[in-house]
Amino acid sequence: MQAINRTTLVAYVARDPELRFLSDETQVCVFAVATNDRRRAAAGNYLLFTTWFKIIATGDLAERAHKRLRKGNLVYVEGRLRVTEYFDKNEDLRCWIEVMADKVELIPRATAQEESEMGITQPAKSRARSGGAA
Repeated sequence: MQAINRTTLVAYVARDPELRFLSDETQVCVFAVATNDRRRAAAGNYLLFTTWFKIIATGDLAERAHKRLRKGNLVYVEGRLRVTEYFDKNEDLRCWIEVMADKVELIPRATAQEESEMGITQPAKSRARSGGAA
């Protein structure tokens, strides 16, 4: 059986996408997304952990992503995982989890009225941060 490198994310865009061009005029759109996971700590409380992904789209997909996506949008991303390692200015080893996107779709948000009709209430805004109490 052949190995498969495939991932699917539903995540929030962390900053507006940047559009670049390679030397052969190929368009490349780069943006970061974040997912949040709640995990129970030993003390029984929940902690919020944020995982960051660098999304890389090329060609027509890059152009569409650059035009439609903005910071805060909820997006659906499919693609191949890649880990890039590098040394920062302090010579510490760092890495990026990258997704070479094959598909990027904006997930539309329901209006306040639609959410109300569905019985969805928005949680109060929290000051919780990555790794902090939630």
